[in-house]
Amino acid sequence: MSERDHCQEGSLIRLVRAAAAEVKPYFDIGTREIDRSIVIMSLLDAESGSPSALKDALRSDPLLSTALTGWLSSLDSGGVLQDHVLPSALIRAELEGNDLVATLSELRLLAATGESALLATFALVGVSCREPMAIAPTMKIVPWANLPLGERKRFERDPNAMGSEFMMHRINEPTAALEIEIASRRVLFGSALEAYGSTSASATVSDEYKDIYSRASDAVRCLQLVAGKPVAIVASWHRFTNSSARMLAPTSYSYSGDIFDFSLLGPSLSPFEVEEFELSSILAAFGGHQAPHREVIRLAVDRLALSMRRRSLVDMAIDLGIALEAIILHDLGDQGELKYRIAIRGAAYLGGDPAHRRANFDLLRKAYDFRSKAVHNGSLGSQSIQASASETIGQATDLARQLAIKVLKAGTFPAWENYVLGESFD
Repeated sequence: MSERDHCQEGSLIRLVRAAAAEVKPYFDIGTREIDRSIVIMSLLDAESGSPSALKDALRSDPLLSTALTGWLSSLDSGGVLQDHVLPSALIRAELEGNDLVATLSELRLLAATGESALLATFALVGVSCREPMAIAPTMKIVPWANLPLGERKRFERDPNAMGSEFMMHRINEPTAALEIEIASRRVLFGSALEAYGSTSASATVSDEYKDIYSRASDAVRCLQLVAGKPVAIVASWHRFTNSSARMLAPTSYSYSGDIFDFSLLGPSLSPFEVEEFELSSILAAFGGHQAPHREVIRLAVDRLALSMRRRSLVDMAIDLGIALEAIILHDLGDQGELKYRIAIRGAAYLGGDPAHRRANFDLLRKAYDFRSKAVHNGSLGSQSIQASASETIGQATDLARQLAIKVLKAGTFPAWENYVLGESFD
């Protein structure tokens, strides 16, 4: 940096400090965060004073002007940077005691390259881990306690967060987080036109976001198979890993209805502790399947998850039946004798001695009988029958989970008739 540039940088730092000094009294009286933001914007828009002088200085800076009024693009969205964002961020950095020289240097680097990596985070209920574990390339599970407080946890019971009066109702507390790293790319542009250029470019960004969410959903499916209990994403967000980009666009979040779903309260209070090897091996096996087979497995696991979350035995039986049909009868064009085929195929594929196979055969037949009653009658019968149905459905759900895991690890669906005829091709 030349001597002239040093002087300009020193002048800018003095303006930031003077502006912060004018803002500080409003921060010292315990104002709400939203009121503080309004105060800063009002001072920046004033005709005189250090804050407005700071905004003018930034506007005339050839490099930082892009960070003042450019376009910041994320995975699934983007937005124009309002001219108060950058000076507000610098004022806050000074009030928080940050190194202004380092902050400005990082901002100039971002303005010059426009690049940042991103980190997508998905809050989970139903599973936990003791330490961060890598389960696939660019993907890991981390303990919920490892995530820093602040914007990324605002959907919890934070009385100072906007909308907290709504979020104060009972929620399913996250027990772990799934993180997916997203490679560095250009995120800061002069305008939206420069960022996207055409609608096709915008569609590509949207497709990438869908792919990230699809990867997370597949990981949750594998987690459910390992845990044998419901696992769900209750919130998600993604943020820039570049600290300067985060200054310009603080992390926002979204949450799903599962955060209030009563069926997830038990898994939230008593999560399954994940082991790295078991999960990573099943996730890798899932990725190794052909695309059409992955769709079948997704359907089966999703229906299993619904069955485990249902409160009605009728609904549990129907969803379990669909899961069994998907995993065992996916190849059939002829839908005749479904109950027998499910029972014989499932028992043969799971293996064991003759007595064990017979027990599994009978269990799967009974489970499918309950599915048929539920579909055709809307009821499973008397109280005593319902008690038997509850036990059968619970045991058959675990068998369906074992079937899905075995298919996953095999890398493809079996040639079913080989198992039915007693031949072994494991």
